[in-house]
Amino acid sequence: NPAKTKSATSELILREKVFAIFGALGTPTHSAVVADINRRGIPDVFVNTGSSNFDNPSKYPTTFPYFPSYVVESKVMAYYIQSDADLNEKKRCLFYQDGEFGENAEKGFNAAGMKFATTVSYFSGQQVAPFTSQITKMKSEGCELVVFFGVTSATAQMLGTAARAAFRPTWVVTWITLSVGEESIMDTSSVPVRCESTAVRTSSISAANVVSSGRARPSQRRISRATFGSADANSVSTTPRVNSAPI
Repeated sequence: NPAKTKSATSELILREKVFAIFGALGTPTHSAVVADINRRGIPDVFVNTGSSNFDNPSKYPTTFPYFPSYVVESKVMAYYIQSDADLNEKKRCLFYQDGEFGENAEKGFNAAGMKFATTVSYFSGQQVAPFTSQITKMKSEGCELVVFFGVTSATAQMLGTAARAAFRPTWVVTWITLSVGEESIMDTSSVPVRCESTAVRTSSISAANVVSSGRARPSQRRISRATFGSADANSVSTTPRVNSAPI
């Protein structure tokens, strides 16, 4: 709630006299206060969102993002897909959350020269109901690989809807999918779900196999490949942890 964020932040600044704001969560909420924080010269450290809007030193000199932007991440995803012969030959589709989240993703993919056969989206909050129309469209279009830019709850809804529709592509998901909220239950309805992620955290996922390929210096971005579920699994419970499978 951006209005509540403004009120709470003003109280921290004016009443509590805080030295810095640390780990602010969410794009719309932090967008409501970032200008005032910077105007006052208050350090705004490790903003917990991948929005490219906050990675702007000339506009927000006291703001220091924690994560790479969604634009950068989508470029990494494109590189990863294009560098894997198996993934690159699949018919690709994009499923994203409306707004800046999805816009950043499209910007990065366009910059990387990656095209998609079909694109579908959802609006924030729509994940309370099954993604029937989106899944039906992607299945009818013959999507073999689906890149998803959305939040954790939407991911669970997407995978559950896909399982019930017997739609079994390879999923490529953003880091936020399995790093925000560790309580997700993904109902696979006995349908195995394979997931490729640029930051998938998998050490406590049932029936998961994590493999790595290549070598990387510590400064390089880390990527993992995981297989979720099994032919006789009824559900997959995720408890994300830090993963260390590099490209």
